[in-house]
Amino acid sequence: MLKSKEPERSDANTATTAMSKGHPEEKTRGNLSMDMLAYVEKYGRSFGFPAPRLERLAFVKAAIMQGLIAWNKSLGKYELTTRGHQRLAGDNIRENIHGNAARTTKAF
Repeated sequence: MLKSKEPERSDANTATTAMSKGHPEEKTRGNLSMDMLAYVEKYGRSFGFPAPRLERLAFVKAAIMQGLIAWNKSLGKYELTTRGHQRLAGDNIRENIHGNAARTTKAF
């Protein structure tokens, strides 16, 4: 019996599938997004962040669409919105909780 050849997946589909299955790549991308959000908070731009240009542009577009950053025309830079600050603070809180839990577990 012949098996039908499965259509090739593009990188975008593969990444989406990997992320939906809880693949380790998801955590890496999440950390990258949080790092980039912190970078935008500090510098007001994505230029200079160590990532490919298209990835930075995709992040900015997604962050604007999610209401995490907004362009401040008078200052000529991006700023985190209240939601962006909450997302960044929430990630830092989770990181501290998990870090403390890991240290507590190791202590016993």
